[in-house]
Amino acid sequence: MGLLDLFGSHEIYEEKATEENQSSSKITHNTPPESKLSAERKGYAWRRFFARLIDSIVLAFPLVIASVLLLPASSKGYITNLTIFSALLLTIPYEAYLLSIWGTTIGKRVMGIYIAKREGGLLSVNEAAARSLYVFIYGLGLLGWITNYNCYFLFIQHGVTYWDRELEIDVTYK
Repeated sequence: MGLLDLFGSHEIYEEKATEENQSSSKITHNTPPESKLSAERKGYAWRRFFARLIDSIVLAFPLVIASVLLLPASSKGYITNLTIFSALLLTIPYEAYLLSIWGTTIGKRVMGIYIAKREGGLLSVNEAAARSLYVFIYGLGLLGWITNYNCYFLFIQHGVTYWDRELEIDVTYK
């Protein structure tokens, strides 16, 4: 098992071989297909990235303000670390709550992204928390860029992320 296999690699995305091409039963993530669908998925991937960025700003901004106002001037150097750590801790409950009542977060709403159960309806708080945890572990990843790179190309090829596929969640773009 390679390093990328730990974080949702092509092994998870085995496809049935078609009659025309019995020899290639697995998709590799080296070069995504350059088709209209692939270009559309790239746009969706960037929308997801910017939605995450907006949500991070929404979480971090009040924390920065509170840190500046409440911490003594001598500890201003710790504001960045405190803000990042606090924002990471708040991400899962923030997403879980908003996804369970609206089906979107502030960042996702701005980018036109909505999350629902595959069979329809909003996620429960527990389902949304599980999705956020999967995103944190597999999408943002402990290995940073390696994980991001792998998830991006798998999304471009298959149109679904590992966590949404595993948790049977639909993501719609409007």
